[in-house]
Amino acid sequence: QNVVSAIVSLLKSVKTVEDVSSRGSQAIETALVAIDQELASLYSPEPARPGGQTGDLVAASKAVTLAVSKAITVNCEDPDQVAAVANMGSKVVAEVLAACKVGHFYYD
Repeated sequence: QNVVSAIVSLLKSVKTVEDVSSRGSQAIETALVAIDQELASLYSPEPARPGGQTGDLVAASKAVTLAVSKAITVNCEDPDQVAAVANMGSKVVAEVLAACKVGHFYYD
């Protein structure tokens, strides 16, 4: 009985560690899917959202620089940091692509 309990406990611990360690890679995969969707939106014939300004691309470029610096310094062993950087990268890419689409439709 004690041996079975110990094995069950060990398996639960292994499962927990596995779930935590896969969180970062899942966040990266989710970010890549979101970026693919943003790229599809960029190339779609639908007009860009109204209200874009010329400074949007500059602001988005600054955000890219910040995201890249965070990606360089992230601790790859910490899935929470990896997930945060992946989410930030996805958001920044979306902002850049949206600014590009606005520039293409309204300032071309």
